[in-house]
Amino acid sequence: MFSSLAKYEHHTPWPAFKKPFHSDSLTKIPEEGRPNALKTSNVSERLKFNDPKLIKQNLHEFTILEASTQLYDVSCGRCRNGLGHEFLRDRADGGSRF
Repeated sequence: MFSSLAKYEHHTPWPAFKKPFHSDSLTKIPEEGRPNALKTSNVSERLKFNDPKLIKQNLHEFTILEASTQLYDVSCGRCRNGLGHEFLRDRADGGSRF
């Protein structure tokens, strides 16, 4: 599905990849009910006001919904087994993260 050359360091404990090995390796479907991707952010100010965008705490980092990023459900292009998500515009260079 992914080449080791596309793997890179990311702040999450899960492997992160820049792109799939082949374009048909994956099936991507827009995540319904969660149109935005989860992004980490400093939320100390938001906590004071009970910001409704604050949705959970994940591995000692608070995550919030960020309006500028889309989320896709990703599965194997062959067997349709769930693989996780694609986060658009999530890397420093503006690219996707799988």
